[in-house]
Amino acid sequence: MMLLWGLIALQRFATGFMAPFIVDEFGLTNTQWGIVMGIFAFAWAAGSFTSGVITDRIGSRPMIVGPALFAALVGWATGVAQTFWQFFTVRIFLGLGEGAVWPALAKAATQIVKKIDDKARYD
Repeated sequence: MMLLWGLIALQRFATGFMAPFIVDEFGLTNTQWGIVMGIFAFAWAAGSFTSGVITDRIGSRPMIVGPALFAALVGWATGVAQTFWQFFTVRIFLGLGEGAVWPALAKAATQIVKKIDDKARYD
């Protein structure tokens, strides 16, 4: 779980570090770059909120695997985007996918820690 979260965080934060290269490649203005980063943040929030509700209903395992695979596929699509609007659209879907993983990982980690804590309490 930690590895998955690390990979998702790496992809999320790497975009910020790669900003000068991405802006140059797409010929973006600072305003366009801000819009892309902002829409990603809003999509992340929407994905997290929605996923939290779904995770509470169906469990964490399917909500870890599905969104993680989706985020990986969309992450690949980031590399093949050729226009501002393609990049913009990909970042929306990437935010939704990556944001959806966090609540499921948090719930799974909580369940694991609770089991360990309960076992330690009764041993």
